[in-house]
Amino acid sequence: MFKHNTLKSFIFLLLNFMNHIGWGQQQEYKLLSNDREIGRMLVNGTEEKIEINSEVNIKILAKAKVSYALKSNYDDDGLVQSSVITYLNGKEHSNTKMIAQGSGYTMTKNGKIQPIDGKKKYTGAMLYVLEPKDIAYVLSESDGLLRKVEKVGKHHYRLIHPKKKSQVQEFMYKDGVLIEAMIKHPFKTFHILKK
Repeated sequence: MFKHNTLKSFIFLLLNFMNHIGWGQQQEYKLLSNDREIGRMLVNGTEEKIEINSEVNIKILAKAKVSYALKSNYDDDGLVQSSVITYLNGKEHSNTKMIAQGSGYTMTKNGKIQPIDGKKKYTGAMLYVLEPKDIAYVLSESDGLLRKVEKVGKHHYRLIHPKKKSQVQEFMYKDGVLIEAMIKHPFKTFHILKK
């Protein structure tokens, strides 16, 4: 049986990683762990809307099927609203909604409401549709946290979790399109590769 914290950490990483291709495109990715394909992800993105859907079969302590659905809407000021739902073995595991209100957002995660100060132009979902050139921070739609963006090299960026420094994500682009990403976690490393 999965330990709750291990599963929670994996889902958190998956959400944050997936919350991050060019505008107006559809891309398909394969998800790997230990060089073995464990799932796939489909991303559709325009300037106004991003949708990310994935399905992963993993085994950490036990086999599990994790599905993820993100929908984000934008206007000229940035994120208008988002919805992130994860399923574990077919049952809803987490549900997060973020809505722009006033000068910030209201985030509802699993029924708990939390204000988030300040409007953000660049969110995690945008990492899949727009290279983060000149972006300092990314707002995660799944937890409301800001992640600092570090430029590692040409078209190569790193994000570090603000509270868990060992949780690192890296994104590599070619011609403005995400071609590879990596999630590093203490117990496992996951890769996303463009098909």
